[in-house]
Amino acid sequence: MMSNKKNCAYQIGGIVGSSKIHLTDSRDLTILEIMEEYNLGKENFCFSLDSISNIVIAKIEKPVQTNVVSKLIKITLDNCEILYCDYNCNFITRGKTIVSVGNLYNNQSLMPLKIDHAKEIPIVKRSYKDKRFKLGDYLVVYNPATDLYDYIHHLADDYNLRNNVYTKERGNIRHHDDLNKFNNNPPNIKRRFFKEHFKIHSKFASERAKKGEIGWGRAHELHPKFYSQMASENMKKLHQDPDFQERHSKRASENINEYLKSEEFYEMTRIAGERGKKYLIEYNKSEKGRKKSSEIGKKGKMKCQECGQEVFGRAEMNHHYKTKHPKVWAQRQNIFQKGSIEYVRSEEGRKVQSEKAKSGKITCHICGEIIYGASKLRKHYAKVHNDPVSCPFCGRSCKGKGGLSTHVRFCPENPDREVREVGSFPCPFCDKVFGSQRGLSGHITRGHRIINHKIIDIEIIECEPIAIYNLCIKNFDNFGLSAGIFVNK
Repeated sequence: MMSNKKNCAYQIGGIVGSSKIHLTDSRDLTILEIMEEYNLGKENFCFSLDSISNIVIAKIEKPVQTNVVSKLIKITLDNCEILYCDYNCNFITRGKTIVSVGNLYNNQSLMPLKIDHAKEIPIVKRSYKDKRFKLGDYLVVYNPATDLYDYIHHLADDYNLRNNVYTKERGNIRHHDDLNKFNNNPPNIKRRFFKEHFKIHSKFASERAKKGEIGWGRAHELHPKFYSQMASENMKKLHQDPDFQERHSKRASENINEYLKSEEFYEMTRIAGERGKKYLIEYNKSEKGRKKSSEIGKKGKMKCQECGQEVFGRAEMNHHYKTKHPKVWAQRQNIFQKGSIEYVRSEEGRKVQSEKAKSGKITCHICGEIIYGASKLRKHYAKVHNDPVSCPFCGRSCKGKGGLSTHVRFCPENPDREVREVGSFPCPFCDKVFGSQRGLSGHITRGHRIINHKIIDIEIIECEPIAIYNLCIKNFDNFGLSAGIFVNK
C-alpha cells in the first residue's frame, strides 16, 4: 500500500468534495474544507495504512481535483454511512487487498477505521497497557495489523520520531502542547520529562480552578443539595479524626498568629478603635456601664501575700511579683519547673503520657478492628469495606464516589441533572437513538460486536456534472474517511 511516487496528480479516481475525512485533531472536514485550509497555509494530518496494514498518521500534502463526472457510485455501509465516488475509485478490503469500486459487492467487508476512548476498550485489546486508568479518556484507533487499539498520541509521537522532529532523549512523556488530549496532530505532541510535565498541568489546573471551571466549587454549583449534604457528612467524620483535629488546631493557630502580626490586622484594629471609641465612652459613663465595670472589678480582685496590695487579674499579679518581689518570683518559677520535670518522670506522669499516645487508636465501626491513625483507617475501608455507593436519587449502585459523581450529573431522577441532547441517529439493529454519528458508530461496534464495515447496497446514479477529488498523502496511497473505511488512490 506504500508508494514512492512523488507526484500524485496522475490519479483520476476519487470521491465527491462533500465527503468527510477524519483528521488526527478529531475534526471531520470535507475535502473542500481541507482545500480551503490548505490554501490558507494550514497543515492537516489523517490516518493511513502502511505496506503491512499498520495504522499510521500521515500528512496531507495537497487536496486535488481529479475529474468531473455525471455518474456516481452510491455505496451504503452497515453503519448508515453513505459514500459517493466515481468509477475509478479504489477501496481496501478487510482481507488487506485493494479493490476497485466496480468489483465491490453487497455484504463485502471493508477495512475499518475505528476510533474510540481507551476506557471503552478492554485492557487486553490495547497495545499499550501501562497507565490504563490515567489514559482512559484518551483516544485510540484500531490497528488491523495487530488486531489491537493504539493510542493516537503515540502514533503522532511515532510520526515525529520518523521525521526527526525530536528524539526519545527529549523526554519520556508525550505531552499535548495545547493541553487538548483530542488534538493529536504531530506538531501538537511534544516530549517532556516528568517534572516539566507536572508543572505545566499543575499550573493549568490551578488556573481553571480559579476560574471556577473545575474543582469542588464547580461541582457544588451544579449540584448544591447533593454536595452540601456530602460535605457536611465528610466534615463530621473528619472532626472525629484525632490527626485532623491536631492539624486543624495547629493550622488555625498559625493563621491567627500570622494575621495578628500583619499590617491588615493593625489597620483594622486602629480603625475599629477609632470607630468604637465614642460608643465605648458613652457606655462607660452610663449607669449600666459603671455597674458592669464594678462587677468585673470585684471578680478579678487579688491580694498579694507578701505586701497585701490588691491588684486585678492574674496578669497584674504576676507583673506585681516581678517588679515588687523579684526574689520570690524567681523561687516560684524554679519550684514550678522542677515540679513539672519530676511529674513527667513519675509513674503517674508516664501513665498519662501512655494514654495520650494510645488516643490515636481508632475502632472500625463496621468490623470493630483497632487501627492506629486515620490514614490506615482509610486504607482499611478501601481494602475491606469497599462497598458500592448508592445514588441518593434513583438508588443505582455506583463504584466509589467518582462513579457516583459522574452518575449524578445525568441521573434521570436528579432535578438538577445535565440534559443530553438527542439527535436523529437511530441504530439500524435496535431501538436506540444517538445524538451524533460517532456515538452511533461506537454503539454498533461495542453493543452489536461489529468489528468491520460491510457494504449494504451499491447503486449507480446519474447527476449533474460534479467534481471528483482526491488527497495527496505523503509516502502513502490511502487515507481514512469519517465513514469508517479507507480509500486507496
